[in-house]
Amino acid sequence: MLFPLLINTLVTGLIFAFVTAMTAVSQVIFLVSPGNQFATVLLLGWVDQGQLGRAAAMGTILIVTLLLVIVVVLQLAKLLGNKMVGVRS
Repeated sequence: MLFPLLINTLVTGLIFAFVTAMTAVSQVIFLVSPGNQFATVLLLGWVDQGQLGRAAAMGTILIVTLLLVIVVVLQLAKLLGNKMVGVRS
């Protein structure tokens, strides 16, 4: 079967796309409306205003969120890969 061989590549691409989407400010800056803001835009606004404590806290939240999503995706891929190959851990 071809899918178990591609699982690592697909997971790596998914993680790269997710991290890029979470940290790319240049694309999402046009999507910000007065009622809501993206975390990266909010973080940069706080840095610009000199509120470095808030910016550091938001940066920590972004990093922890990215790490949690990456760990979940890797665990899901490991579980799915083991089920596809028939190997039990």
